[in-house]
Amino acid sequence: MYAIIVAPSREEQVQAVVQKLGDIVFLESEKMDSSGIKSAFHSLSRVMADTLILDVDAAPGKDLVDAVKGYRIARPQTRIVLLAPGREPGDDTIARLVGLGIYDIKSGNEESDWAQLLDEILQTPPATFAAAARWHMSYDREPKNEQLVIERHPIGTVTISVAGAAQGIGCTHTALAIASHVASKNIKVALLEFCQRPSLHYLANVLNVRGDETPGKYRMGNLHIFPIGPDVGPEELERTYYQKQQQVYGKYEYVVVDLGELNRSKLSDFSRSSLAVTVASGAPWRWLDLLSVLSLCGEEDNVSFVFAAPSEKNFKRLIKEAGIETACLLPYIPDPLRPAEADEILQKLLAGILPDNIGRKGLSFKLFKR
Repeated sequence: MYAIIVAPSREEQVQAVVQKLGDIVFLESEKMDSSGIKSAFHSLSRVMADTLILDVDAAPGKDLVDAVKGYRIARPQTRIVLLAPGREPGDDTIARLVGLGIYDIKSGNEESDWAQLLDEILQTPPATFAAAARWHMSYDREPKNEQLVIERHPIGTVTISVAGAAQGIGCTHTALAIASHVASKNIKVALLEFCQRPSLHYLANVLNVRGDETPGKYRMGNLHIFPIGPDVGPEELERTYYQKQQQVYGKYEYVVVDLGELNRSKLSDFSRSSLAVTVASGAPWRWLDLLSVLSLCGEEDNVSFVFAAPSEKNFKRLIKEAGIETACLLPYIPDPLRPAEADEILQKLLAGILPDNIGRKGLSFKLFKR
């Protein structure tokens, strides 16, 4: 199965070759801006493709690299074949893409027979770094001038997914507290909802969050809340959520998603996040819920566990018996819009994805995944 992201001038040639080899499950054929390429790769990450044909002219270099970086995390096994018209070794964009593990590269000019060039590369086994090294070496040798680094920021939109080990466990409350904590750092945050039993609309009204000029949206400072409306039925839930997701993606620095109770249908959205947070109960009679969640996502390296207001004794016993390494004991938070009681815990939970003030010289940035 093949996916294609290509400039319009090469669409016909690329399609002609790929259609002879297999099914095309995704096609985008236009020159895109920053938000367009992010949206395209976000949609593509939901599709199972064995090979992606990617045209380097489909988007500006930096935006393309950032989008590919996120896709590499979501679909690490997909082979990416890069079409590089008019590019030569030393090209910064190609060098950075090689650094992301893209080794199948075909160069040429605008008049080249791209159908033939693509057919040649698709008929051969995937290339290794040795084949692409010439594109990367010039980049490695570029002189690096020191500069003053004020902050290290995550690349692109950072997504935090919050899911519960069971219904009614405090998932929405925790998601709102996390979003409020991030927003307090002078960061623009969107809070979305993807629950079978939506409650964010009700919670926002109870907490007297003011409505926005946009219908169905609430706002408090840097925090913008997009609940699923009470009139949205179960059959419309998924479509409504993804529509809201497309509206906010690329417009906010951070997006927090309340997924409700975690199940297999939501596992893809959950595990693909920059940070996936599981909210569980520390009560011994609810531990079976936790074991069910561990069987779903226990192997994911981006998952953290939050236990809502358990006793410290039960908390320590639980994480020991369950073998959980990354877990936080979250105290009672009476107002999730002002989670002062949990500031220290939330800062620790989010430390890996929040901007880092470093104020020193050097070129070292911590690159966060999406």
